[in-house]
Amino acid sequence: GNNLVVVGGSIMYNRESKRRECLNDVRIYHPEHSTWRQLKCTGTLVERRCHISCVAGKHLVVHGGIDSIDNFLEDIMVLNIAPPEPGRFHRWASLLTEGPSPGSIANHTSQLVLFHSAAFLDMMTAGIYNKSILQSKGDRSQYDIQGIYMFGGRNERGPKNTLYLLKIGQKPCIWTKPQTSGSPPLPRYGHSMNYYPSKNILAIFGGRNDSNYKISAPAYMNDICILELNTLTWIKWEYPEGMSVPEARYSH
Repeated sequence: GNNLVVVGGSIMYNRESKRRECLNDVRIYHPEHSTWRQLKCTGTLVERRCHISCVAGKHLVVHGGIDSIDNFLEDIMVLNIAPPEPGRFHRWASLLTEGPSPGSIANHTSQLVLFHSAAFLDMMTAGIYNKSILQSKGDRSQYDIQGIYMFGGRNERGPKNTLYLLKIGQKPCIWTKPQTSGSPPLPRYGHSMNYYPSKNILAIFGGRNDSNYKISAPAYMNDICILELNTLTWIKWEYPEGMSVPEARYSH
């Protein structure tokens, strides 16, 4: 639960092949030993960059991105990263899903939202399809807002501002588009998104949209947009007057 998992990415531009080659390896950094370990995997994960990845229980989930020949990807893949039985390997497989998926997209963000405290250790051994990965705060409706949130990104048609929730703890997992109120963030990619459990909010910062000139807005952004998950309400956070504000940026 305290390890760093890295999957895929790109390496230096190859002048001979005239492309930026991508990777599909999975490596885990163990801080207590200051060591890296590469997982031996079977199955097929297309090499990619600019994707999202998320650890839910014992499963690593990867979605979207761009491959080595600049195609946008739409697959969602899952890998059990728990120690395999002797003589066996970790195996990539397509995550079983239903519902309206984000399709081909890259440079989007994701956050896992689960209500776990004492049950955290149980969650770490649960599979993504197992209902025990979820927990209610006394209100069964809270099940409905748990899962993997994805926001924004870009595809061949440009930046997006669609919010998706992948509901886990069931088989198949279900893609949904939460019905929100308030003004959603402008379309963007290369932004950041963080979950704050104490407030039960998602916070989005920055990003890029080269089409913003059409609405007299800057291409690079430094705004903060908050999604209050209990009410699914978007709130644009206003910087206090005189506050030192970060420069507009993307890919942070």
